[in-house]
Amino acid sequence: MLYKQLFKQLHKLSQGQLYGFIFGLFVSSILFLFILEYRKFCAFSAELLELKEEYRVYTNTLKKTLEEETLKSGQQLTDKKKKDEELLEPIFMTVNRDTDYLLENALAFAKEQHLKESVERLYDVTEWEKMLLSAGKKRVKHPRKRFVAAPARIPKVPSNEPKDFIFSWPIDRENFWLSSLFGPRRTKKRGLRFHYGIDMAAHKGTPVKAAASGIVLESYWNSGYGNTIVVAHNRKYKTRYAHLHKRKVRVGQKVTRGEVIGIVGDTGLIIKKGHDGSHLHFEVYAFGRQINPLSVLA
Repeated sequence: MLYKQLFKQLHKLSQGQLYGFIFGLFVSSILFLFILEYRKFCAFSAELLELKEEYRVYTNTLKKTLEEETLKSGQQLTDKKKKDEELLEPIFMTVNRDTDYLLENALAFAKEQHLKESVERLYDVTEWEKMLLSAGKKRVKHPRKRFVAAPARIPKVPSNEPKDFIFSWPIDRENFWLSSLFGPRRTKKRGLRFHYGIDMAAHKGTPVKAAASGIVLESYWNSGYGNTIVVAHNRKYKTRYAHLHKRKVRVGQKVTRGEVIGIVGDTGLIIKKGHDGSHLHFEVYAFGRQINPLSVLA
């Protein structure tokens, strides 16, 4: 009966009144849906706030527990250290720290253990000969180190891995001597630093050649390296030539193995041991990381 009366009333309405009624019904439905969603949102927000408070309480409890455990472990270590110190008796040893005595014993030990060749690789040949001659002799006060411009024997770097790429020496062997190898070295001003390449001391103006064919990636001035050139040889290897006096190639240029790309100089930040610090700093990169150049040089 209610539906019949409602349909009768609707038939009595005009077209404008009917449209108004439908529009009002539509707006009321939308408002009703918005109210339902708002109530759900409020309930969800309240639940999130409760979870946040629970998380805060949990993290605070965990933090306090960790602090207590840390204090306990630290106290246990302190007690153990005190007990160990009480058990240990003071031991005094007189050590002869004389440089000549230590050098003589170190060389004797290396000879007994068949380590002479391994120790020899750590030094330049000229310095190694001086060290052997000075062993057992009295030390001269404030000795002056003199570097003789003579070609040095190239130390061999043992490697169990087969070489997948061979580089040529960027300077002819008769025109340089190795003044610094790859690895840690001690300097007067900056202390112990890692040397990421090898230094080939040579007279200023000595030609520097490409170690292998490739494309010039960089050819620019750097405050540390001075005039420097970087050559990419393949997807794995690239080489750096630093402290050059002049650069003879440009970025993007193709170079071949043995082609002159610059000349030796003393530009950039260098360590001088005398009036002339001219040398070539040579680096080899494998997948963007410096490796010992002696392991891939022919």
